Amino acid sequence: MTSIECAEFLERIRRYWTFLFEQYGFVVIREAEAPGGSRCLIVLESPVCRLRFIQNRWDLYVDIGTLAAPIDWEDSVQGIKYWYSIGEIFVFVKKTPFRIEDLLQEKPLLNIDQQLCELSRELQPVFGEVIHLFREDTFGQWQDEYKKWRDEREREFEQQYKEWERKPREHRLSAPDEDISER
Repeated sequence: MTSIECAEFLERIRRYWTFLFEQYGFVVIREAEAPGGSRCLIVLESPVCRLRFIQNRWDLYVDIGTLAAPIDWEDSVQGIKYWYSIGEIFVFVKKTPFRIEDLLQEKPLLNIDQQLCELSRELQPVFGEVIHLFREDTFGQWQDEYKKWRDEREREFEQQYKEWERKPREHRLSAPDEDISER
């Protein structure tokens, strides 16, 4: 990926995530290309937190961290986690119940523009709640609840996956309330 492509990636972020700059005062503090040119890193900062956007060819990763989060590629430094998947934090904030069918359902492949647009559209209504978690004075308050939530989701995944495996093959990918005979 050339620096021109990183500049284009930043412009896409500005286009689809306008609310970050206009409502929350985010500014670009780092723009970097990985050695070999296949990945691009953009780090934004507001008075409250940091956001990290990584484009890895056709994949998009968006992470959120406190103002102490390092402005590089690593999630953790010396065993301390600084960056969190914003999609997972979004699900945590919304308290969305886990459904194995959602995970196993075929989804269309989206290009970077589509991924940026879709994630922005989902996050914008609750973005204030999401970044509130990463304020210096609130960050430590929800960590225990988050760890418990992650453990519960993992247990729920394991339980639902075992149940899914026990289903006859023709019923595995159908939604729980869908009658497969109607297809």
